[in-house]
Amino acid sequence: MGKKTILTSEERSAIDQLHRSHPDWSGRRISIEIGRSKTCVNNYLKNPENYGKSKRCGRPKSTTARDDRLIFRKARWEKKSSSQIANEIPLNCNIRTVQRRLQNNSNMVWRKMAMKPPLTVKHKECRLNFAKEHLCWTFEWRNVIFSDEKKFNLDGPDGIRYYWHHLGDQKHLLSHRQHGGGCVMVWGAFCYTGQVGLAFISSRMNSVGYQDMLREHLLPMAPVIAGREWIFLQDNASIHRSHSTKNWFHDNNVISLDFPARSPDLNPIENLWAYLVRQIYANGQQYKTVANLRDSIVTVWNQTAQNYFQRLVDSMPERMYSVVYNHGAQTKY
Repeated sequence: MGKKTILTSEERSAIDQLHRSHPDWSGRRISIEIGRSKTCVNNYLKNPENYGKSKRCGRPKSTTARDDRLIFRKARWEKKSSSQIANEIPLNCNIRTVQRRLQNNSNMVWRKMAMKPPLTVKHKECRLNFAKEHLCWTFEWRNVIFSDEKKFNLDGPDGIRYYWHHLGDQKHLLSHRQHGGGCVMVWGAFCYTGQVGLAFISSRMNSVGYQDMLREHLLPMAPVIAGREWIFLQDNASIHRSHSTKNWFHDNNVISLDFPARSPDLNPIENLWAYLVRQIYANGQQYKTVANLRDSIVTVWNQTAQNYFQRLVDSMPERMYSVVYNHGAQTKY
């Protein structure tokens, strides 16, 4: 018989009726009839008029319902931390109490804040124009090759990581060397039907080096994976938008989309990078040498399923719609 709360009004009425009808029945006999414990029934029969009216045991709450609402408002609308809330409002409680109030609210969860580039009015306008211009694109996105660069550290990705800790185990320590122990810069590109081979590049690459890399890795594969009428998409890094690179595109018949600035949510390769990070650094994996890290990156890149690329590309129409719906602001992507 499971443990329950105090007797309901229906259960109390049933006990009263059984007790009047069968005055010789014990509390144990009545408890069997209503499906509650003998102790629970006897406690009610001892003092039915005051049953359930006893004061709550333990220390009283240090915050009132009004205080709790103020805590929720500070956390929800002002995005304050628990320590900031405890310091700003006159409460007779500590930081842990504020944390408990927020944890007990089913509408509040502790979540790492997503990093988004700030958008000015001009940025939103450019994003909105780009989305409207390509709002009717569907299968056209399958001819687009999406590209970007990504930095990978030996000691793992940048940012805070969490894990579930068992109290019987030793604490898991994540060691970080200076500058992440070293890093590699990677350029990658993919489209609906496949990906271009990765290029490991220098973090100080100039326009000429970028063009040489595209000549070696992009031009031979682009017609193979995206057809003769392929389109190239890149972000607005200085070496991507330089006059030298634009002239190189013209000389090599590369059609490049005029991509809006500060719009990583509109380039699905950002989602691909996030997938690679989860695979490469799974279970807190760290690397001793750059060669080992490079091998892992290449392995995960080559083993990525084609249907994952297809899902990313097929999300482009929805991304365009989201930008229009949000009037140029950031999207969930």
